[in-house]
Amino acid sequence: MLSGQSDPEAHAAGAPAIETVSAESVNLQEVEIVQVLCEASTGDCSSYAIQDCCLADSECIDGNACTLDNCGAGNLCHNNPVDDCCNESSECDDLAECTTDTCVFDNLEVNHGTCENEQLSDCCQPGDTPAALIGACGPDPDGTATCFVWQCSDQGQCDLLQNATCCTKDVDCEDGDPCTTDVCTSGNTCKHIPKQEGGACCVVNADCSDADGKICTDPVCTGGVCEELQIKGCAEPVEPPLNGGPDGDIVGDGWNPGSGANSCWETNYAGYLGPDAHSECFGSKGDVGAGAVLSSPSFNPQGHDFVSVQFSAAWKMGAGSHTMTVYSTYTEGVYDGAEVLDVIDLSGDQANGSYSYTISNLMTAQNHVWIGWQIDSDTPTSVDVSVDDFVVSDGHAPFFVNGLQVDKTYDSTDDRLLDGGVVSGELGELKHKVFWAYDVEWNSENLMFELVGAPNFVEIIDVAKLFVYGVWSVKVQINAISADQIGSYPATLRVTDGGFVDEIPVTFVVDLGAGYVLWTPGGVANADGAVLGDALTANNVTFQQVNDLDEVNDWTEVLGLIVTAGGGPSTAKLTNSKVKKAVEFVNDGGDLYLEGSKTFGNDSQTQLQSKCKLAVVDVDGGLFGPISGAGINYGGSWSYTNAPAYYNDIDTVSPIGGSGARVAATREQDGEGLAITFDNPSGARSYCTTTVLSRTEPMTSTTVDLMGDVIDFFENGYGPCNEHSECSDGDPCTIDTCVGGVCSNVEDLDCDKCKNDSDCPVGNICKANGDCVAMPGDLTGPAVEGVVQGNCDTTDEQIFVEKATTGFVAIDEVATQIHLVLDDSQKMGVMELKIAHNGVVVTLIEPDPTNTDTSLHATFDLGKLPVVGSMKDFEGQLLEGI
Repeated sequence: MLSGQSDPEAHAAGAPAIETVSAESVNLQEVEIVQVLCEASTGDCSSYAIQDCCLADSECIDGNACTLDNCGAGNLCHNNPVDDCCNESSECDDLAECTTDTCVFDNLEVNHGTCENEQLSDCCQPGDTPAALIGACGPDPDGTATCFVWQCSDQGQCDLLQNATCCTKDVDCEDGDPCTTDVCTSGNTCKHIPKQEGGACCVVNADCSDADGKICTDPVCTGGVCEELQIKGCAEPVEPPLNGGPDGDIVGDGWNPGSGANSCWETNYAGYLGPDAHSECFGSKGDVGAGAVLSSPSFNPQGHDFVSVQFSAAWKMGAGSHTMTVYSTYTEGVYDGAEVLDVIDLSGDQANGSYSYTISNLMTAQNHVWIGWQIDSDTPTSVDVSVDDFVVSDGHAPFFVNGLQVDKTYDSTDDRLLDGGVVSGELGELKHKVFWAYDVEWNSENLMFELVGAPNFVEIIDVAKLFVYGVWSVKVQINAISADQIGSYPATLRVTDGGFVDEIPVTFVVDLGAGYVLWTPGGVANADGAVLGDALTANNVTFQQVNDLDEVNDWTEVLGLIVTAGGGPSTAKLTNSKVKKAVEFVNDGGDLYLEGSKTFGNDSQTQLQSKCKLAVVDVDGGLFGPISGAGINYGGSWSYTNAPAYYNDIDTVSPIGGSGARVAATREQDGEGLAITFDNPSGARSYCTTTVLSRTEPMTSTTVDLMGDVIDFFENGYGPCNEHSECSDGDPCTIDTCVGGVCSNVEDLDCDKCKNDSDCPVGNICKANGDCVAMPGDLTGPAVEGVVQGNCDTTDEQIFVEKATTGFVAIDEVATQIHLVLDDSQKMGVMELKIAHNGVVVTLIEPDPTNTDTSLHATFDLGKLPVVGSMKDFEGQLLEGI
């Protein structure tokens, strides 16, 4: 037995003890490698052979020629596979249908083979693409033509098939069907094109079905096309109703254009009664009068107490006197002496009208009756009249009535309602409107109502028979709940007894009610309006989005106006005509949100921008970092888009000194203003910003938060302040503090900033942020010498000051400095100051009762913005002399 030492710790733990064997006392070539274990429970030693243990490579040979056998680390055998090695061909299967798989023994130095997978010819994979089949089977015999194609069989064999639809000329494609035109295409493929798209094709009469269901027509096959042929001498009965108009050729459908050779009547598909087929009389193309009476198909009214006819008529007439006489006759084509149902005045234009008449007892007794239409005019070439929707049925036609009365027999001439008018409702509120319709047979038949062209939130909710009044009622409901449903919707209300029809136009209007208007003028990207709309929606604000302020029906219900003039490459230039209603709204105390990166510093000013009480510090100053909230936005922060077209376009702004306006957002980099708020004592509040919400991105706050601040300001004003920075009025010479929740703006007596151009050296201007800077450019013409005096009394005297130049001077990037001093008894608030040249007028100052200044020394547009217009309006013009 091998000597060794046991592990006392392992033994004490009750585990088998592993002996440490001394290898120096044995011959390793003559013994089996064993592991000696000491069983603690008995104290006996046991020896176990170690699996896969080796002392030499020879002990690891497994008899497989495709493995490398060696005795490796840890005295363990390793049998690693040899790459591309095989002992027999079955080991070489690559699962491909088109290869022969073989184990080849061609290397005498080794006792194993290598796999070879040889590609078979004319072999393919079932389901391969045409391109793959050409690669496996060979080139297509006919190239790009389709007469032959490769197909792969289930056994993987290439089969060359002939295409049954292949051709070289049209005759190869003849299919024997008279209803198709057979052609050979450029791809050598047959196509069979139907001769009459959507119509019935035939070979014999039996192929044609009785499509119209009329007694007086037979289906016939003519030239491979099914038609309905009028049966001569046959008259349609009036039950079920005979209705319609000319579906094609007037004569072929039982309609007759008249006895004359050159009748004005023809089938047309355009005009007021289009796009379906109708009869139309063009006086410029044919004759009018007795020789051109349009005649309906005949009908048989016998067996009925009352029979009525109905049709639609429209016209567009030129100068002159024009009438249309409607006849009924029982002698085909004879209208001289026939009964006159009506003489219709055709003056002016009529888009569509419905006419109904009950024929006489004499006509009801006949088995053939025709209706005729005769046009008479003293200027025939200006005639254009259309007739369609001809209906004949027993009984009378229903019609809408304009009021109710007990035990009244309603008359279609005196009591008929011709226009349903306007039905208005407000967003979020149900609106109902009831209409009434009368029919002589109202108590013995059902009337059916339909809304045509109405939006899905306008619907008929109730139909009832009112026995007391002898009419049917129909209740229509407006249930608009979404802002995109605000607007005006023209529709048609229709009533029918199953044969006759009456229609009235009705316009349904959904007003905003109490809410905001979101205005996106033309030129502004859809995204700019969409982001504002999303922010309003997230703040539970009801709003109407419009592209034109004329779309707002009731401004008295509008709480505030949200306007985006866009930014970067997507902007709208406001004009006084566009903003007229917006200015009126703000003047009446309405709140205004106005955003735009060009609308203040780049664009000509309108009266709307003047409501913002801001001045531009730097045009296109840019925004290259975060936005910091101030004033009503205090505590918020946002980033801005990294698109240069947008962030380079931003102007910096400041409140007009002394106006009471405050800063609401600044550039974090230097504190320059980006948004200005103004709480007008008249009740109007404004939030004006040179950034656009669609390009604003969240940091500590979101765009929803920003819009929430704006809405809260509109509803509640400034409210108590919390920090000094909330009280910033933009005036560099005031000390802005928040004391006890109230803002204070006290003049800083030690301030070295300018308030107007008088505080700056000659040739300098005072910017809105209080900095004096040199006026750019050159002085045009000599300075005005001396003092121009005037007496500004109650006579509204106009004082003119003219600027002279020497020679022609081009106007380019012009700025105009004005120095005006009033007597102490006068105030700037009563002044209106304008500058004009060559028909262009810019209003610099307009009357403002709150302005008590007695002087003005400012430079437009650099230090102060005009009220209306811009110095840029003069660019491109020339000055010469005065």
